[in-house]
Amino acid sequence: MKTILHPRSESEDSQRKEFILNVLLVSSMAIFSVAITINLIIAIIRPDSTNQSSHLSVMVLVVIFTLLAALYGISRKGFFKVSAFILVTIFFSFAFLMGYRWGVDVAASLLIYMLVIVMAGILINTRFAFIVTGIVAATLLVVGELQTMNIVVADTFWRTQPWYHSDSVMTGFIFLGVATVSWLSNREIERSLARAHRSEATLRAERDTLEVIVEERTRELKETQLEKISQLYSFAEFGRLSSGLFHDLMNPLTAVSLNVERAKETEQTLGDISRVQHYLDQAFVAAKRMERFITAIRTQIGKHGEKKQFSLTEETSQVLDILSYKAHVAKVELVFRRGAEIVIVGDAVRWSQVMLNLITNGIDAYDGKNDEATSVGSVVITLKEHAHTITCTVSDNGVGIPEKDIDNIFAPFFTTKPSQPTKGTGIGLSIVKTIIEKDFNGTVAVASTASSGTTFTVTVPKH
Repeated sequence: MKTILHPRSESEDSQRKEFILNVLLVSSMAIFSVAITINLIIAIIRPDSTNQSSHLSVMVLVVIFTLLAALYGISRKGFFKVSAFILVTIFFSFAFLMGYRWGVDVAASLLIYMLVIVMAGILINTRFAFIVTGIVAATLLVVGELQTMNIVVADTFWRTQPWYHSDSVMTGFIFLGVATVSWLSNREIERSLARAHRSEATLRAERDTLEVIVEERTRELKETQLEKISQLYSFAEFGRLSSGLFHDLMNPLTAVSLNVERAKETEQTLGDISRVQHYLDQAFVAAKRMERFITAIRTQIGKHGEKKQFSLTEETSQVLDILSYKAHVAKVELVFRRGAEIVIVGDAVRWSQVMLNLITNGIDAYDGKNDEATSVGSVVITLKEHAHTITCTVSDNGVGIPEKDIDNIFAPFFTTKPSQPTKGTGIGLSIVKTIIEKDFNGTVAVASTASSGTTFTVTVPKH
């Protein structure tokens, strides 16, 4: 049955109409085949009762069945609209002939006209249904007027006859036809709406999933880009500090060279082993300072991602060593207030980056404020350990941050030093916030007053 009724149209609306047409045609063919079979059985069982009228009835039923089968074949060939037009025309013709023969007010004719209008709207379209309605109204008006003027004489014998059971059955069948067509249409529309709702829900779910995926990919891309920018920024900072780094390396290197030279001269001229030992000790101290300094530099430009136990105190001290020359040139004193050594598990390079950025900002905060030769600013770094957290504050008394810029201070590429492109890229504080929140599960806050100074407070959990 699915094979017989299954529509072959491409669009969903056409499939719905073709399916309803196929159901009507197949059902009608089944009804007429039953009628033909009953008449044939009666003719076989009671041959004496057959006459010319019964033979004519069988022939009419066969012709109608053949016509319905032809319409079904046209529909299955892909011309269901043509088949639908012909079917509507046939029903209209039946109604017209009944009204013309027995009067326009005959009930069966009016009911079939109603069925024709319903079929026209469902099988073709609503515009065609209105056109058919106009044709029906015009037909009733013209035929009715012709019958009133006795130009067309109708056989109205039925008006004097009682209402028979056969009349009820015929009327019931017509109502059943209207109900069937309407039910088929509503059922197919409801199925289409259900499919549309399911598709909408699926699309909505896919959209939400896609939004989540896009958001996740965007976040990952931003993190990747920020990671690369952070690495590039580290090298950029190293480049900006390179002159000071070389200056700081030259002092212990010179000390090593001088003390080794003096030890060599003393051993050759005086042979005083104690003095030679003194010079070598001095050279060893200078070499250790060089080693410490180079270790600090290597930490700053090293790779990230290695989490291990490290000393916050030691890492912060190394950053101060790197920035000592920059602070000296800027006439800024670096003050490190610390208690006992604080150890934590994490990425030491990341912590050094945080300190390098915050202390560098503190030094830069005095640009334009230390105008006098004797003016000396200070950047105070305080490291404290509490019951469950560790706090580190970096404070200065520099130019401060305008109140309007406080909310944007951690935004990427936002800087309060646009007139100093070599000192402000807008990346440093954004990197600080990302590192503290992502790598250390902590927070960073800022408090500042214009012309009075700024304090950055970093808080990380001890675990």
